[in-house]
Amino acid sequence: MKFVSVGKKNRETFDHLFNLYLHDLSEYSIWVAERQGADGIFLKGTTDRYFNDETMVYLIYYKEHLAGFVCLTTGTRADHKAEYMVSDYFILRAFRKTGFAKRAIRQVFRKYPGKYSLHVIKENIPAHRFWRGVITGMGTGFKFIRCDEERDSYLFEVKKELFED
Repeated sequence: MKFVSVGKKNRETFDHLFNLYLHDLSEYSIWVAERQGADGIFLKGTTDRYFNDETMVYLIYYKEHLAGFVCLTTGTRADHKAEYMVSDYFILRAFRKTGFAKRAIRQVFRKYPGKYSLHVIKENIPAHRFWRGVITGMGTGFKFIRCDEERDSYLFEVKKELFED
């Protein structure tokens, strides 16, 4: 497994993956579905907001195969006074239900321990199952918050000691 920071050189790859991510989210959110352009691109230009001093964007590879991405927001842009917010996390379908997604996000938590928040679309039951499994599987409790009509939030802490051998 390899994580590659997104910059000018691989930005287009991230944009393509992000459109696939939004396609998947459109199953659970009419808001996303209604924002598909005539060219098939969802929310064109949306990824511009990820390229700032408080967001880290990584492409995730399995061996030499592109497998997904993770976006971590820090500082004042993180919600609920968290140090980090998993603002977006996407794994291609070929790598789902194999344990890869769980292993990948645990690598992120290992590198960036601290207080986390993340949002999940309320109707996205598979995502809720995934995140509850990841968080509780680390022996970490979480706080569940119903944010609004569309989103729920999870707040939890990843302790550095969790990954010490």
